Amino acid sequence: MRFFKTALPLFFFMSGLAVWAQTDDSFQGWTEDQLKYEILRLRRENQELRDKLQASLAPLVKKEGKEVKYPAGTWVIDDFETQDRNWWLGCDQNNMGTTVTPSSYQRLEGGSPATPGYCAGFKGYLGPNEDPYTWVALLTSLASQGGVTDLSSYGALMFYAKGDGKAYAVRLERQAVKDYAQFQADFTAPKDWGLIKIPLSDFNQPNWGSHLDRDWKDVTNLAFAPELHEANFDLRVDDIVFLK
Repeated sequence: MRFFKTALPLFFFMSGLAVWAQTDDSFQGWTEDQLKYEILRLRRENQELRDKLQASLAPLVKKEGKEVKYPAGTWVIDDFETQDRNWWLGCDQNNMGTTVTPSSYQRLEGGSPATPGYCAGFKGYLGPNEDPYTWVALLTSLASQGGVTDLSSYGALMFYAKGDGKAYAVRLERQAVKDYAQFQADFTAPKDWGLIKIPLSDFNQPNWGSHLDRDWKDVTNLAFAPELHEANFDLRVDDIVFLK
């Protein structure tokens, strides 16, 4: 289940539906008033779906005064209000145009609605997807002293995200993966803080890597990375938790 906010002007609904009407026999012969009604119906239906999604996610994070309440059994990775966990921020050094700000990890002021003090984030530019390859990643080790963590008892990863409306990946890096083809799931960074919930069953390896069975007994790192090459990126994350 993913949550992201989207807002499109009525003009674009009209234009898109008009093109659809030209290629779909079901819209042939519709009057302008009928098309407008269909647009409004679809917008209402879309809003109802978003409202249901927000209602289903809202109970997962409750704020009581200064304290944030999570469901029983939740493993809170970081809310960034303190500096108890080590994070790393890095990028390739292949002189292919990749840049990242800040140059090394630091907490950023202004967090999610649940913990508004601080968050983590990075922005910059990701170079072309070609040899010797470009990358940017914000990551943390889930185990102390470079060990592994067993996530088998958890069912989903949840976090707040805010960004530029572009595609990003969150990775669960495993010790068993030796060719960089780590398990990952895609999400879209909403332009306002939004709650993202991703079942661990949605994490998959890229097609170019050696395939392994989905197994969460040897997870080493959690990482966030931009998906689009030759493009700017801007992402903030907060309140990162694993849910039973």
